Amino acid sequence: MKSSLKQFKLKREHITSVPHTQRMVLEVPPEARALFKIFEHSQDSKLEGDAHSIIDHPEFTKLRNKLEKQGYIKIEHEWINGDRVVKPFSLNGFKFKKHMQFPCASAMDIWLTVEEERLIKLKKSL
Repeated sequence: MKSSLKQFKLKREHITSVPHTQRMVLEVPPEARALFKIFEHSQDSKLEGDAHSIIDHPEFTKLRNKLEKQGYIKIEHEWINGDRVVKPFSLNGFKFKKHMQFPCASAMDIWLTVEEERLIKLKKSL
């Protein structure tokens, strides 16, 4: 008897990335100040600025962590898009098979968009 596939759901608007800004402060040691032209006319030893990036939507991150905790994926923490499916499941009707990549939210957003468009075209051709 074939076991049924565990189904997970996540609102489509949560399968995306969101902007993330982090304030960065670098304390430059006195012996390294000469390497930075910015310090020529300053006594300050700090470089400050904002780092802008994107991160997975918080709801997507919650689901990703839940999938790992329940044994459905293995999260790769050293690089992006390295997560792997270890136990088959379904997300919003799309099947993930063992050994498949489980991408970050922005990559999955693109993948789902392409798949949804493909299914619409397929239905129209029938």
